[in-house]
Parts: sequence; structure tokens; C-alpha cells
Amino acid sequence: MACSLIFSCTKPKTNPGSKPGVNFTYVTDSINGYQATFKNASTGSPTSYSWNFGDASTADTSKNPTHTYTTSGTYHVVLTATNKAGSDTFGMNVIIYEQVVDIKTKFGDMYLWLYNETPAYKANYLKNVVTHLYDSTTFHRCVPNFVIQGGDSLSKGVDQSQAGSGGPDDLPFIYIKTLTHIYGAVGAASLAAKGPGNNWQFYIVTNKSGDHQLDNNYTVFGFIMSGMNTALTIQNQPQNSANNMPDTPIRMSCTILNQTKAQILANYGYTVK
Repeated sequence: MACSLIFSCTKPKTNPGSKPGVNFTYVTDSINGYQATFKNASTGSPTSYSWNFGDASTADTSKNPTHTYTTSGTYHVVLTATNKAGSDTFGMNVIIYEQVVDIKTKFGDMYLWLYNETPAYKANYLKNVVTHLYDSTTFHRCVPNFVIQGGDSLSKGVDQSQAGSGGPDDLPFIYIKTLTHIYGAVGAASLAAKGPGNNWQFYIVTNKSGDHQLDNNYTVFGFIMSGMNTALTIQNQPQNSANNMPDTPIRMSCTILNQTKAQILANYGYTVK
């Protein structure tokens, strides 16, 4: 009886594995609050990624991207991850806040809005808050019906003799016609009109009619949305008439509050443009 051997030419099936399990987290930048950094937490060894940041921007294929939004709001961010076994998606709402600075003093708080139109000054001020440069500095110059000025790191100690002389002048002079020296305007100190702005020292306009002779001479970069009664109290404290320095140091500390546009309107009556 004849026998024959039969061989199959079909390759054995292989296990393609599982498609990715997609997940991610995010953090916003403490200085540029519109910037979010995403950390990919996907499993299953994805070989490619596609991010939709929810703001009509071009898809990003990075594993751990950083994205900058143009304004605050709630954005639905979706990540798609792919490997040989297939694709999976995951989405979450990402909240981008506005940043308000709370300037605290023993006489009360002042709530500062930093203009997006002067980004270098905004970033510089927020950096000083994050690094605690302003904490324990004084309002060393308080001219009634004009301005209160402070933020000099050299004013932190008991000795106030150097207050007002500190800080580099590295910020470029900027004049924006719509940002003028109205009551509550916040501007950068400078050694001269149209000169570079000081990186530390700032002033707040306390003249209720504004100080428009300063327009186009010093950079306005913010506005006190609420708390100007505190500024008026500070300017009226007993002081040395020769240099307008308060007899008793008036110290500040600053913190950043993350708030929505709706919260800012409700809390301070200020409409974010």
C-alpha cells in the first residue's frame, strides 16, 4: 500500500496583539496660561499619534506636544493612537484660564489684569510673581493724586535707603494708543521717558482723572480691575515729603488666580476682550 506525505503551504497565524489604550494628562504653564503641555499615557506601544486640540489648529503628531491657545476657554482635546492592531481615541475637556494677579497689602487687595497687547511685560510680571520676587517688597514712592510705585526687590529688608534704585531696565518701550494712563492703569517704571522699562518696579495711577501726560512716554501694561480704594489708602499714609516714601513700609505679596472670563466679569466687573 502506497503512502504519501501532505505538506501545507499556509503560514501559521500570528497574534497581532491589542490596539492601544489611549489616555493623557495635561498641565498649563504658570507664566503663559494659554500654553498647555500634554503627557501621553497611552498603553499598547502605539507607533503613531494624532492630536486634535479643539481650536481648529493643525493636527499634531508628537507624542507629548505643547500647544498654545489664543484665548481662554474650554476645548475638547482628542488623541488618536495607532499600532499594527488598530487605533483608539480618547478625549477630554481642557480648561484654559485667564490669569489675574492678586496684590495683597495690609490695607486690602488689588486685582491686576495684565494686557495681552504687551506680552513681554505680562510674562515678566508673572515670572516675578511665580519666583516670589514681589513678596515683601514695598510701595516705596506714593505721590498723592498721581501714582503709587513699588516692586523693587531692594526694598525687602528693614533698610529702605536703596528702595527705588533696583532692577534692570531690559523691557522695550512700547506705546499702544488704546492703553493709556487712566485711573488704575499699571505701568513700568523707567529711568527716562521712552526709555526701557524696569523689570521689577511698577506704578499704579491714582489720579481719578488719569495722568495722560505720561502717555507715549511710559509703557502701560495692566489695569487694576478692583481694589483702587486700597491704592488710595496707600498713597495717603504719612510719608517723607522729600521723596514720598511712607514712614512705615507698606509691603505687598502677589499670587496668581486662574479664572474664567465669566468669573472675572462677575468678580471685578471687568470684561476681558
